[in-house]
Amino acid sequence: MKKVSVYIPVYNGALYLERTFEGLFQQTIPFAEIIIVDDGSQDNTVSVARQYPVKIISHNYNKGVALARNTGIENSYYELVASVDVDCILDTHWLEKCMPFFDDVSVAGVGGKLLESMKARVCDVWRGINLIQHFGNGIKEVTYLSGSNTIYRKHDLMSVGLYNPHFQFHHEDIDISKRLIRTGKRLMYTDEARVFHIKQDTVYSVMRSCWGYRHNTYPHTCIDFLKDIFCELKHALSILGKSILHVRVRLLMLDSMYIFFQIYFCIKSYFLKTANFK
Repeated sequence: MKKVSVYIPVYNGALYLERTFEGLFQQTIPFAEIIIVDDGSQDNTVSVARQYPVKIISHNYNKGVALARNTGIENSYYELVASVDVDCILDTHWLEKCMPFFDDVSVAGVGGKLLESMKARVCDVWRGINLIQHFGNGIKEVTYLSGSNTIYRKHDLMSVGLYNPHFQFHHEDIDISKRLIRTGKRLMYTDEARVFHIKQDTVYSVMRSCWGYRHNTYPHTCIDFLKDIFCELKHALSILGKSILHVRVRLLMLDSMYIFFQIYFCIKSYFLKTANFK
């Protein structure tokens, strides 16, 4: 059986870290190496991590998720390198369900199905409906893998230059997937490798996540800016329409706020000349 390194990129993730470790240490196939990449956290992430038999690598300031991923990959000992986000809990069979795909040398990466907790908090319920981060049921070849839970061949990642540091908060996973596919590699998805998302969003953070998933660049011209706002209006109306159709009364307030936040982010991106802002 091939051995697998796993890294967790963390920025102020102490709230989730213990539960994330539970999923890592309860795998039916154990990870050979566990690495924590502390990306300049200001909470007690490092002190929590020190209670476990893991390797800890710390950045002296917050460099962003792409560079945190690169640090994890570069410091991984084994050829297969898994990544799990700090607000995710792996099902005990996750690694077991992913490993068979690597018998095919054309497969560069594998990812599983991210399931939202869908608990009582309205922001998390809204995210689970409007920010679905999986490809449904079954096993299929896909055009990208979500960075929340993946395994890649290290040499394939190195061959395309690792993650692009331009993408500090979002879109780094889609970008590297596209570059891998351009080299002729395949990416596979299986719903049998399940992951449970336990993130606790605020109104601002869930709205910012929506922006990040829908935008990988800023509007360069005034025309681009107006087109961006028009697209966000259309998207906002579709979200509101779905809530009305399915009688999701508790989500209507967030649906109504969505367009105002997205226009704000459009304006902010246009004047800051970047899509990478907190």
